[in-house]
Amino acid sequence: MLSRRQVLSGMSLCAAALVTAGCRGTPPAGDAVTPLLRGADLSFTLQEEARGATFADRGRTGPVEHLLADRGANVVRLRVWVDALAGHSDLGSALVLARRARAAGQQLLLDLHYSDTWADKANQATPAAWAGRDLASLAETVRAYTRECLQAFAAQGTPVDLIQIGNEVTSGMLWPAGQVYRDGREHWADFVTLLQAGLRGAHEGGSAALRTVIHIDRGGDNGGARYFYDHILNRDVDFDVLALSYYPFWHGPLAALQSNLDDLTAGTTRTSSSSRPPTLGSSRRATRRATSSAAPSSCRNRNASPRRPRARRPTSRRCAPCSSRCPGAAASATSLGNPPGCPAPAGTAATATHTAT
Repeated sequence: MLSRRQVLSGMSLCAAALVTAGCRGTPPAGDAVTPLLRGADLSFTLQEEARGATFADRGRTGPVEHLLADRGANVVRLRVWVDALAGHSDLGSALVLARRARAAGQQLLLDLHYSDTWADKANQATPAAWAGRDLASLAETVRAYTRECLQAFAAQGTPVDLIQIGNEVTSGMLWPAGQVYRDGREHWADFVTLLQAGLRGAHEGGSAALRTVIHIDRGGDNGGARYFYDHILNRDVDFDVLALSYYPFWHGPLAALQSNLDDLTAGTTRTSSSSRPPTLGSSRRATRRATSSAAPSSCRNRNASPRRPRARRPTSRRCAPCSSRCPGAAASATSLGNPPGCPAPAGTAATATHTAT
């Protein structure tokens, strides 16, 4: 049996991972503010219950989704792998948990990994059934798969409220086709092709109220977060919510997360006169930050070829790929926040464990 402390600490950890900021060029009707999302990833619930686990709060036992809802949670995240073992983060188990979550009054956040197993900052394996396809075929597969997953939830009366197009896609998705950092270069165009395919499938299969989420792992690393989002926004990737994993034992103090979110949201402008996605460097404050945070040579990818100057939109700014303090001080805040090629400070964790993604 899990104690109240264990249930609530788990809720707090997952709520931190769900901290989000709106990121669409056109504001919501009436400039409505997206409500705070508080919740947990309950993807392992069926396996835990099958092993005899029970959940309790203040001596009262009950389904975990109801206990969390009673404590103010309003969203459940559900992970789905493509060809998983039956009952292990497959679509069927997610549909069962979606019915339970909705009965508890919770919103649904669907987390598609586009993999047969864990996808995170260090692992983005293409599903075995999709292997060997060229980029165009793979993109169409992603589009159809995303659409069909959402239609399955809607068909049982539990339409999805938010959908992650991939999990911790900081370095791309569906490797090697959509891997950003490979061969000593950065391949953003192929990754964006797959990302856009997932977003198109989401709009085809979801309701008009569906919000799309782009999720990375840079909770405590502002330089790394801005570098990623600037790149996809400059390529006209249109989405609703940016999301950052945050775990204090890897990503540093809460102050680092707060500073990162403040900067990302302050630098993301809303405009009702254009459908172009916002650029994180478009605010004056963000511009100052971007131009003063060039990465030292020790933080750059030594295997990468020299970058040639590249034309940019007048409103955009390119951000340094990692903190100017890497790899020295503030190791805990930057150790998981550097793109490949930026070494993690000595003695710090280099990858997340499965239970924390």
